[in-house]
Amino acid sequence: PFYFHLVSVLLHALNAVLVFYLIFALSIDKILSYICAILFGVHAVNTEAVTWAYQQSILLMTFFFLGGLLFFIKYMDTRNKAFHYSALALSALAIFTKDQMAIMVFLIFGVALLKGNSIKQSIKLATPYVWITALYFMARLISHTPLSQIAAWDSRINIFITSIKSLAYYIILS
Repeated sequence: PFYFHLVSVLLHALNAVLVFYLIFALSIDKILSYICAILFGVHAVNTEAVTWAYQQSILLMTFFFLGGLLFFIKYMDTRNKAFHYSALALSALAIFTKDQMAIMVFLIFGVALLKGNSIKQSIKLATPYVWITALYFMARLISHTPLSQIAAWDSRINIFITSIKSLAYYIILS
């Protein structure tokens, strides 16, 4: 158990550092960034994720999410495709770690708007994240469906339609 707790504490500390860089990238205010990072690091809302070993998926999701968002902001500032691909990869890892990260689509859209893009450009920038989210929900639905249902073509169409409906429902609930 010691090593699980050590990894959890290290991941949480790394996430606090990523919070600092995220706030700094959005505000360019070091004092605000330090305050937010310290509050994230010591706030009691994170206690369960850090102290319970089986909650490491939350810490990993947070790491992938914050990293993906930071790379996306860096892409918005530099237009370097490597940052965009890194953001996509980390966002995919975040959503495949915990499905709560389906909200990443909206955060990417919001950051794109915040960085001065039009609504049309922001939608275009968020589209790959929509596809990642849809891919996740389709994979999840297929993995939870008996093989006898997946084998039939009619079932595949129903699975696809149900996946789209599930994605739309999840987005509406968010």
